[in-house]
Amino acid sequence: MAENQMKAKDVQTDSTDDSMDEAIKGRESRVQVARVLRKGSYLALTLLMLACIGMALALRLANDNFDREMGAWEVRLNLLADARADSVRRWVKSQKDELEAIAENMSLRLYVTELNFNRLDPDRLEDEPVETQFLQTLISVAAERSGFKSGDLQPAIRANVAQGGNTGIILLDRTNRVVVATEGAPLISARLRQFLLESPKAQPAMLDVFPDADGKPVMAFLVPVFAIQGEAIASQQMGVVLGVKRVAQELYPLLSQPPQLSDTLETLLLREKQGVVEYISPLKDDIAPFSLKLNIDRPSYTAQHALSNPGSFGVRFDYDGQKVLMTSRRIEGTDWVLVHKIGYEEALGAAETRRVTWMALSVSVILALLALLLAAWRYGASVRAEQQAERFRALAKRYGAQQKLLELVAEHDPDAMLMVSAEGQVTFANKTAALNANMKPGTLRGKHLRDVFGAARAQPYLEALEDLIHDNRSLTRLQQRVDAAGHAHVSQVKYLPLAELPEEDGAHGRGMLIVEQDITNAMDERQRRERLLRDLVASLVALIDKRDPYSAQHSAKVSFLAEQIAEQLDMDSALVETAAIAGKLMNLGKMLLPVELLTKKGKLTKKERDQIQEALSAGADLIEELEFDGPVVNTIRQAREAWDGSGPLGISGDNILPTARVVTLANDYIAMTSDRAHRQGMNREDVLKLLMEQIGKRYQRKTVVALLSYLDHQGDELNFLSDDS
Repeated sequence: MAENQMKAKDVQTDSTDDSMDEAIKGRESRVQVARVLRKGSYLALTLLMLACIGMALALRLANDNFDREMGAWEVRLNLLADARADSVRRWVKSQKDELEAIAENMSLRLYVTELNFNRLDPDRLEDEPVETQFLQTLISVAAERSGFKSGDLQPAIRANVAQGGNTGIILLDRTNRVVVATEGAPLISARLRQFLLESPKAQPAMLDVFPDADGKPVMAFLVPVFAIQGEAIASQQMGVVLGVKRVAQELYPLLSQPPQLSDTLETLLLREKQGVVEYISPLKDDIAPFSLKLNIDRPSYTAQHALSNPGSFGVRFDYDGQKVLMTSRRIEGTDWVLVHKIGYEEALGAAETRRVTWMALSVSVILALLALLLAAWRYGASVRAEQQAERFRALAKRYGAQQKLLELVAEHDPDAMLMVSAEGQVTFANKTAALNANMKPGTLRGKHLRDVFGAARAQPYLEALEDLIHDNRSLTRLQQRVDAAGHAHVSQVKYLPLAELPEEDGAHGRGMLIVEQDITNAMDERQRRERLLRDLVASLVALIDKRDPYSAQHSAKVSFLAEQIAEQLDMDSALVETAAIAGKLMNLGKMLLPVELLTKKGKLTKKERDQIQEALSAGADLIEELEFDGPVVNTIRQAREAWDGSGPLGISGDNILPTARVVTLANDYIAMTSDRAHRQGMNREDVLKLLMEQIGKRYQRKTVVALLSYLDHQGDELNFLSDDS
């Protein structure tokens, strides 16, 4: 009985203990649930704040990318507009320069002065064959050179008879009577007559572009002709030189750009005339000049904005209603304004789309991330979720380590590095590459090369990608670029094929690795070295001339003539430069001779001649340690060799360097035509006769032919060479 009571008490005690344990566990569970809920609330609020911050950052990033694209286009358009405007300015100036060269001719001024003082009858100018031939030849040569020659020529005319063509040069006296004109020159129309009467005296003038009877754009340029020995004042003006030409084939090509660069890029010339905007250059879709005219009171349009604010950049509407990016430049000396523009959709359409898409994707990603984190928090206690999380952590750690290793190597490399897919998408870019693209590090991935660099600058990369994918071999090329500050850079770019891109980059298949090394400093250093070398050569030549005043400038003359002969032989630029430098330094050995011998008057003895030859041969040893781009030293050593092998070294024929053959001939010609302390220089005809007699002996035939060809076509320039003064 007592035993049964003891068992019942133990059971009751155990039951009470179990109830107490369950109560404690229940309270602990409720506390734990409350703690988890409280932590969940804090986490939810934190995630909501992070989502809002992320959305704000995404919006700012999208706007920054768009503003960066806009700035890049402003730089590109301004650079192209400056280049086009400069070309147009130089073209206008060149027309006036050509006519001024005619007007300043002293013989022409003499003839016009004689005409105006009745010393020469203009009606009898045809009977003066010398004067007529000179004037006709003078303006015809100038017209041929400067594009004032008509394409539809009639039979030749004489003196004061003008033809009814459309292009030419006309010489008029002070009464605006035609003295002489080129073949195909236009008649003096009412418009030209008014231009002559209204143009200010003693000043050049220009008749702005206008359509002729065929609707073709025409311009006229006028420069005054002053009396012989007269001042450039109105009272001394004896006549004018009038040039008239159709400008479509010269002026309008200066505005064009390669069609492969852009579909909407366009450069136009326009002017304001009586409150109307007039397009004086062709437009796209084959719209002819002068066909389109718009009112000036539409400031939101491209042309009106360009006329009122030349030099500005902005977004405006074009003449066809399309939205464009534009900039403008005023052409000094004319009423023209140059407009350079590109379609807004082509330039910034992709950037606009990316901005909207990026904002939408950012919001979606942030919201998705928030939902994912909440779901992970809710189901994080499950074993499956934990296993997945562990697996993802392991993968992330693995790929993160690989990515960090790659970034660590690439980010500290001074060369720009990019991985690009076969479609042109950037899958990896280091910090240097981002800076070269004027973008923040980490923002290039996923963008197309055209979106990173722009269409023009991306073209070389895309062409290399196409070649590399096709041939599957590495390439090395030199490329140029201009940074955001406007500084030009030269880069050596290596393109390496990739058989397979990393899967984490989101790309598949083959690709390309671009390694771009900036060699601007190396190029600058090379140019600096070349300048120092040129200065050293100039100093050595000056020293030679100082020691031998009778042959002063001999080296410079030999250098000049050797350069001309080398160009006549179509040698490459490196060999032409080699011949020029060797010509300057071939007499360097004179520094080893006493001044008394160099300046000796009278005939030299055989011993003295041998002494001079030995010193000249030793000149090459003095500069043997200098680094030249071409074989300058060996050219100097062989500069006295003969084609038949009778020279001091016994080298003959093609074994003599081509540059040495040129320098030998140039030196002999200058030496024979120049005065020396012990003899007088020979006349040109006798020297040429001697040179031709030595063909096949001392000289190669084609080298002598090249000299004769140069002398035949450039005789006036040679006068400088053969004149010791």
